[in-house]
Amino acid sequence: MALTNYHFYVRKLRFIIDEKRRDETSAARIQITLFRNGLSYQSSEFAGNPSLEVLRRRPILSDCWEVDLDGQTKEEIERFFALPEIVAYSEVALKHERNPMRTTHWDATVALTEVAFFGGDTFWEQRMMFAAFADPIHADFSKARDQDILVHDHKTGARFFEWRSTSAGNIDPSRTTWFDDDFGLQKRSSETLGMEGGFGAPTRSLVE
Repeated sequence: MALTNYHFYVRKLRFIIDEKRRDETSAARIQITLFRNGLSYQSSEFAGNPSLEVLRRRPILSDCWEVDLDGQTKEEIERFFALPEIVAYSEVALKHERNPMRTTHWDATVALTEVAFFGGDTFWEQRMMFAAFADPIHADFSKARDQDILVHDHKTGARFFEWRSTSAGNIDPSRTTWFDDDFGLQKRSSETLGMEGGFGAPTRSLVE
């Protein structure tokens, strides 16, 4: 089986995220969690009207997030999207001794990306965990080492998945509770963008 190259997938993902941020008539959930140089960075965002974003960071093995007030999280996210060599982990990596979210990375940026939005009567979502590199030398080394936990032929597993769609009538309501009027931000922003349930729940189950 061939190792899947996600360079163009990630470029298109960035385009879609930017498009949703500009479109005030739509509603999108965007959560990006990065792991690099012993640190974790997380952006949790509702894109729409109104929009809201919370930036956090912590040591990779710590359970305590702190609010990022100096913009380092945004810088790391911009850096990730500009990296040229990108592959992805399959769900097998989550149960492996080399779980990328519990490993200090010095040669790679690992990014867990969760994006969901409505397009007309269709609900679109994707959840992927990428490994990105600045040069092919480091990329080739990691590919050889992690062959057994990387995505081949787009076979990601159940917990990680490329873009998939569901018609509005077939959606589990619990997956879209964050699409309230005004996203319910006045009453629920602390819960949904904090440590408790709601928006943060998918990533908590994987990261913490």
